[in-house]
Amino acid sequence: MTHSRQYLRFKDNPLLSAKIDFVEGDDFKPTHAALIMNESFTGVGLVLYRETEPKSGDQVKVKIGDMGHIQGTIVWVKELDKNLYKLGVEFKE
Repeated sequence: MTHSRQYLRFKDNPLLSAKIDFVEGDDFKPTHAALIMNESFTGVGLVLYRETEPKSGDQVKVKIGDMGHIQGTIVWVKELDKNLYKLGVEFKE
């Protein structure tokens, strides 16, 4: 079997959520919470409720569980329902 992913996914934890800061700057002040679909060394897939649609290319800061926040870029967005989005964030660090 051939795997198309470069990095392995971490084991899912249904109790873990992500906090997201859509505001530019160095400070981390989360503006949204999201469910984690999958997580890897280079990024994370999230499900998010937000009144304005996130856009591919948006810069965000993400905090998962007890880890510190990390800078990322939204690389894809799929609208699931009104104000409900599935998105992929690629980590910068």
